[in-house]
Amino acid sequence: MTEYINISNEREISLLKDLLSDQPKNNNGVRKTQDLNVVGILSTFKPFLEKYKRNQLIHTNIETCYSNLGKYKDIIFDLNKYEEYLLQNDISSIDLSTFFKYIYKLEDILESLQQGDNKDGTNNIDVQDIINKAEDRLLNTIFKYYLNMVKPFNPYIPIQNGEIFPSILDDQECIQNLHQIIEFCSNQDKLPDVLKCYVSERQNFIKSCLSYISLSKINKNDELKLTFDSISSFISIENFLIKDLKFSTYLEEEVDEEESNTFMSSYAIFQQIISFMCAKVLSKVKKESTNENSPLNKFIITNNLTNLTNSLVALDKEYNTKTVVVEEFVKQQNILDQTCQMELANFIANAKTRINQQLTKLPSDFGINSNAIDVFSKLKQRLDNNRADVIQFMAHNQIPLKSWLPKNEQGIDLKEFKNADINLNSSKMKYQIYILDFITVIFSNLENKSNTILANGKRSDYPQYFNQNYKELSSESSTSNTQTVSQSIPQAEISTIAGVFLLTHLKILQQLLSDQKTTNRDSSALIELKLTKLDKKYSELILIHWKQLIQPMMPLINNSSMKTSDPNFKKHKELAKEKFLRFNDNFDKLLSNWILNLKPLIKDKYLKKKLKKDIKLIIEPMYKLLYDKYSTNWFKNKAKYIRFDTRELSKKLDSL
Repeated sequence: MTEYINISNEREISLLKDLLSDQPKNNNGVRKTQDLNVVGILSTFKPFLEKYKRNQLIHTNIETCYSNLGKYKDIIFDLNKYEEYLLQNDISSIDLSTFFKYIYKLEDILESLQQGDNKDGTNNIDVQDIINKAEDRLLNTIFKYYLNMVKPFNPYIPIQNGEIFPSILDDQECIQNLHQIIEFCSNQDKLPDVLKCYVSERQNFIKSCLSYISLSKINKNDELKLTFDSISSFISIENFLIKDLKFSTYLEEEVDEEESNTFMSSYAIFQQIISFMCAKVLSKVKKESTNENSPLNKFIITNNLTNLTNSLVALDKEYNTKTVVVEEFVKQQNILDQTCQMELANFIANAKTRINQQLTKLPSDFGINSNAIDVFSKLKQRLDNNRADVIQFMAHNQIPLKSWLPKNEQGIDLKEFKNADINLNSSKMKYQIYILDFITVIFSNLENKSNTILANGKRSDYPQYFNQNYKELSSESSTSNTQTVSQSIPQAEISTIAGVFLLTHLKILQQLLSDQKTTNRDSSALIELKLTKLDKKYSELILIHWKQLIQPMMPLINNSSMKTSDPNFKKHKELAKEKFLRFNDNFDKLLSNWILNLKPLIKDKYLKKKLKKDIKLIIEPMYKLLYDKYSTNWFKNKAKYIRFDTRELSKKLDSL
C-alpha cells in the first residue's frame, strides 16, 4: 500500500515536470505557450502539497515534506523557470488578475511552510527564501515590463539620428496596468520594492536621454511636435507616478534615508532634463519664429508652446518647484502670439497686394489669371493644413474680430449674422469670419481692378475680343444704325466681361473648396453661402444687357389702351412700334455680339449652359406675353415689328 501511494505521488510529481519540461520546444529551446496553463499548474500544486499534509503514512506532518525537500525545490525551480519564460515572452497575454492570483498562491504556500516551522521549531529558510525571491522577481519583472511598454522607458525602441521620442502616454492599457500593479503592491506592503524598480529604470533612461537630446536635431514640424510631446510626456508620467510626491513621502517613512535621497535625486534629475529639453526647444522656437522662410508651422509651434508652458506652470505650482525656463517660455509665448496674429493679417494683406500690384492686364481671352489662382490655392492649402491649428490658436488667444483686416478694408458685413443664432466669439466662428473676410477682400479688389483695367483696355491689348466681326452695340438712346469698329471696349460691355472674368475665377475657387463639404460641413456652410451670393452678383453683371433689352418692353404688356376709341390709342401704338423696332435691332446685335465675342470667353461648359438658361428665362416669358398681345390685329405691317414668333425666338436663343 505504501509503495502504491509513493508511486502515485511520484506520478503527480512526474506530471508536473512533464507539463514544464517534456513538451515540444521551439527553435530557441523555449516551450510553446499553448502547452502551458499557469492556472492549471497552480491549481495542481496546492492540492499536491495538501495531500502530503493529510497523508497519514507520512504522519500528517508537513515535516515529512521537508524530508523530500529536493522534490519541492525541483518543482519550485521549474515553476520559476516557467514564469521566466512566460514573463519574457508572453506577458501581454497575461490577465493581471490571474497574475495576482498566482502571487496569492505563492503567499499561501509560504504561509503553510511558515506554519510548519512554528509547529516543529525548525526553520526551512531555503524554501521560504525561494518563494520570497520568486515573488519579488515576478512583481518587479511584470511591473518593469509594463513600465517599459510606456515608450520613453522602453530600451528596445531604437533612437536614430534626428529622431525625437514619441509620446509616452499613447497606451492607456499600460498605464491602467501600472495603476493596478502599484495598488496591489501597496496592499501587499511591497510598494517600496516596486518604487525602487521605477527609480532605477527612470535614472537609466534619463542618462541616455540627456546624451541623446544634446545630439538631436529639429528640422521639421513633425520633429518639433514630437519634441513638445516628449517633454509633455515626462511631465505626465511624473504626475502619474509621483502624484504630489506621495511616493517620496512613502519612502521617507518606510525606507532608510539613503533610498529616499536617491529618489529625490532622481526628481532633481527630472527637473534638469525638463529644463535642458525646454531650453533646446526654446532656442529652436526663437530661431524659427524670426525666419520668414521657415518650413515650420508657427501655429503648431505656438499651440504646443502654450500647452507646454501651461503644463510647466501647473507642475511648478502643484509641486512647489521652480523650472528655470518657465519665465522665458511665457515671454516667448507672448511673442509667438503676436507673430501668429501678424501672420493672419499678412496673409490677407499680401494676397490683396498681389492682386493690386501684379494684376496689370487681364489675359487676352479674359480667362484665368495665374496670380488670382495662386492666391486661391494658398487659401485652399491653408484650409487643408492650418485650419485646426488656427482654430486652436484662436481658442486660447483673445484675438479681436476683424483685427486681421488691412487698412481701409471692411471684409464681410457682420450684420449678415445679426439674426442668426451664432456665437461670433467662438474660435470656430472667428475662423470662418476670417476666411469670409479673405474671400470678400480678394473678390472686391479683383472686381475693382478688372473694371479699371477693362476701362483702359485697347484693341491692341485684346485682339481676340476685337475681331473683325465685332460691331459696337448701339445704346437704347441711339437713333442711328451706323456701325463703327471700336478701338476700345465699349462701356456697356465692361460689366459683362468683368462678370465673365470674375465668375470664371469664382467657379475655380468653388472647385478648390468643394472637398471641404465632406470634411468640414458645418464650418464651410457660411463660406458656401458667401460664394453663392458672389455667384449671383457676377451673373447679374453678365446678364444686365439682356435685362436692359426686355425691360423697356414691359410697359407695353401692362398697356390697356388698345381700343381705337381711346384718346391715347394712336400715341401708344406709335410708342409700341418704336419699342418693337428698337428691340428687334438691339436683339440682333446683342445676340450676334454674344455668339461672336462673349460666348468664346466662357470656357466652363457648365457656366455656359447656366448663362444660356438664365438668358432664356429673362427673355422668353416676357416676349411670349408681348407676342400674345400684339401679334393679332395690332400692326398693319406685322412682319416689320414682330419679326419672329415665340418658337423662332427660342430657337435663336438656343444658339447661345
